[in-house]
Amino acid sequence: MKKITINCKSCKKRMNILNKKAKYRCPYCGTIYEFTWYKKLLKTIIAPFLAIISFFEKIRKRIATKYRNIKTTYSYLKQLKKNNPNWKEYLKNYRAKK
Repeated sequence: MKKITINCKSCKKRMNILNKKAKYRCPYCGTIYEFTWYKKLLKTIIAPFLAIISFFEKIRKRIATKYRNIKTTYSYLKQLKKNNPNWKEYLKNYRAKK
């Protein structure tokens, strides 16, 4: 029988249960969770949509991280340019090496 992952209603931690109608006890807090046929049906209907949402959330986080890195690098270079009087000379040498 296939196992599925659900969240406990009281402690919000994940627990793995069998994909069949039964009562399960949370290993963390000890509350009893009843997995019925309509909860099983709801889980199978909602699961693909949750996967799509998490996919777009990962993409959003990746874009935000890249933007943050670029912004930090830009501010660092701006500060370096301000503190280094030979910045233009360094830039000419760097471009000449390319």
